[in-house]
Formats: sequence, C-alpha cells, structure tokens
Amino acid sequence: MARIPKPAITQDLPLYIRWTPDRSQFAIELRLDLVAQIAAQVRVSRNLGIEVGGFLLGSIPVAQVPTLRIESLEMVSN
Repeated sequence: MARIPKPAITQDLPLYIRWTPDRSQFAIELRLDLVAQIAAQVRVSRNLGIEVGGFLLGSIPVAQVPTLRIESLEMVSN
C-alpha cells in the first residue's frame, strides 16, 4: 500500500486572520504580518505627532462565503 505524502509546510506561505462578523454574509481575511506593520506605523506616527492612514489592498478569492482578502497596504501620512 502506497503512503500518501503529507504536504510540506513552508515559511513562504502567508498566514491570514479570518473575521466573520455576526449575522454578516461576508468575511474579511487580513494577512497576519500586516498586523505588526500597521501597529509599527501607528506607533511611529504617534511619536512624530503626525496623522497616518492608508489603503488596504487585496483581492476577492473564490470562496463559499464572499471574502475580502487584504494582502498589502499603502500607508499615507497627513
């Protein structure tokens, strides 16, 4: 009997946080490494006394639940 190889887990694959609000028909997936990046940008802007915002960039993958997948961001200082 042939063994089925387990899929390799690599460090190259991004991890996502999935959020589905109560009674919502939609889900949001945020790339996990963006959380630290957003927090760092907020910290730096607060220390400099400037306002910061940005654009969330992503895609809409084919999924059972309509999903917005946020894959990157562009920060904009004001």
